[in-house]
Amino acid sequence: MRTKATLLLFAFLAAHAVPPPLAAAEQAAEKVTAKEVKIQLNWLPEPEFGGIYASELRGAFAAHGLAVEILKGGPDVPAVQMAAAGRVEFAVAAADEVIALREKGADIVALYATYQTSPQAIMVRRSRPVTGIKALLDAGGTLIAQPGLAYLKWLGSRFDMSKTRIVPYGSGAMAQFLDPKATDVAMQCFLPAEPVTARRLGVETKIFLLANTGFNPYTAVVITRRDFFTAHREVCRGLVAALREGWKAYLDDPKPANEAMAKLNTSMDLGAFAEAAEAQRDLLESSDTRQLGLGAMNEKRWAQLSQQLVDLGIIDVPVPAQDCFVTLD
Repeated sequence: MRTKATLLLFAFLAAHAVPPPLAAAEQAAEKVTAKEVKIQLNWLPEPEFGGIYASELRGAFAAHGLAVEILKGGPDVPAVQMAAAGRVEFAVAAADEVIALREKGADIVALYATYQTSPQAIMVRRSRPVTGIKALLDAGGTLIAQPGLAYLKWLGSRFDMSKTRIVPYGSGAMAQFLDPKATDVAMQCFLPAEPVTARRLGVETKIFLLANTGFNPYTAVVITRRDFFTAHREVCRGLVAALREGWKAYLDDPKPANEAMAKLNTSMDLGAFAEAAEAQRDLLESSDTRQLGLGAMNEKRWAQLSQQLVDLGIIDVPVPAQDCFVTLD
């Protein structure tokens, strides 16, 4: 609320026509017009969010009229639900989460898909004589994985898993995988994460991408509520433009954003950040992104994923693909 003294000061300045310096005027205007929004990550700051932090560091958000607060996530942070409830303007999710929540009535839409190829994978020791997921499941053994996830149901529908013992993924998963006596143990992984950790602990791995089996949801998708998108289309457009600039900068030079994230996530050192950034590089681009820009999505893939989730019994009826995402140039 303006005070009487403030109003008198404004009147004095107007009467004497004393304009502020240009730089100060621009800064004041930016503070007034910048839209303050929050983006909730679904995990700790790691290279999968590198472009988001690069957007902030390079001033891309500010250049598009946004003041973005990046909220780090973790295992107990319900990022998608927070966006669906309107507690944050934006959040990071997986495409199958978007479809599953839409079917339950949450009116959320995807704006930007970071990973064009899903980084979800299964890793084994490099010495293990298997050449892919089918061969691994045919050979049997132990698979450390989180029960109930869509990809595990997908594998069960496609391959014989009768020889495979599923052990729940937990805090001791990496130690169990690294146990030199556990030669038949495989583990679910996120390509830029667990394989990097295993390598830095002295164990080389082979990585089998789940996308190669036909289940390839967009991953690290930035979402918002449909009503927020409708009311603030230009804000969403600015966010997408800033993310594209940030991710391009991160691909060109991940070091500045890695250094910023390493201060927020001390469980990874800069060497691990650098390795992870390189490991994920090929997953960020596709024919769509080369034609339409980083983060692009297409209707065919959303429709295919929706039908897969019906076939797996995760949702009851297909969710129309055009309801799941929007395209902003």
